[in-house]
Amino acid sequence: MSLLNDDSSYKLLPSDPTKSQNSCIEKTLKRLAGKKLISGILANSLKQDEPTIAKTYGLPKVHKIGIPLRLVVFLIGAPNYKVYKWLVHQLNTLTKNSEYFIENSKTFLDKLKGIKVSTDEVMASSDVVSLGTSMPLALARGSTEELLQAYTTDVPADALLQLLDLCLETSLSFSELCQQKLKWTPMGSPISGFLVEAAMQKSESIPLSTTET
Repeated sequence: MSLLNDDSSYKLLPSDPTKSQNSCIEKTLKRLAGKKLISGILANSLKQDEPTIAKTYGLPKVHKIGIPLRLVVFLIGAPNYKVYKWLVHQLNTLTKNSEYFIENSKTFLDKLKGIKVSTDEVMASSDVVSLGTSMPLALARGSTEELLQAYTTDVPADALLQLLDLCLETSLSFSELCQQKLKWTPMGSPISGFLVEAAMQKSESIPLSTTET
């Protein structure tokens, strides 16, 4: 698991941070409930009983040369796991409202039908490599904040962003060592798919907004 030795992506922790992380989450939930941004019932339901630090394991990439490992984080039981699960249901609809959202490959092929490329035009495509495991956490938060500014949600945007901040801090253990993930959300996180889609839509909108159609 040499990837865990990457100082730009992981920070070695002197001890298990679960207790302090759980305390921070409970204080945040209590504060949001006190301000009536979320209900007391919801705040209590998002607390994790007997939390444990997330565990890390590797899945072999058999299609890659050398069969490297893909790091997966098992988050069930982590202090912020219930927040993860609830938050993704609140945010998922935000990306689906975008003109850049494509549900699957069939939808993409349907959109291409009937498109003809003239002799003076060029069709270009791009591929994103390791987006979910290498992009800055600031991009994840910024992309989400822009979506929350553009759309109305049942829960105030400020509360959702504070809860998202709790999810962007991921502590994990491997071989009895505790580490903090510094980049992006880990594979295995319930909210990673949304954050990747939000970042992709933001990245696509910049060049497309300045391109003549």
